[in-house]
Amino acid sequence: AVISATITGASEATGAIKAHAMSIATTEYVPGATKVLVVGQVKSADATIGVLVIGGLRIDYSAALSSGPVEFVTGQTVAIVGVQSDRRMPLVASSVRGL
Repeated sequence: AVISATITGASEATGAIKAHAMSIATTEYVPGATKVLVVGQVKSADATIGVLVIGGLRIDYSAALSSGPVEFVTGQTVAIVGVQSDRRMPLVASSVRGL
């Protein structure tokens, strides 16, 4: 079983993200359909193919490039909304924002 949760928090001066609260979602998580939010620091990025890595998660943001060029730098904090069809597959971003 997969448990969905909402976690709220804030970014500290060091760039670390500290969780303040967590609540269990009442809806079921459906791989490839349920949108998720990921916030973290960019570990690596390749703007030529629209892929970045946060922690160990590979994120394909190439679809977000349709609204114009987007570039990220290592260490930058970003927020990504997208779907992931399987935990071994990249998160496919529908929205990408630098923080």
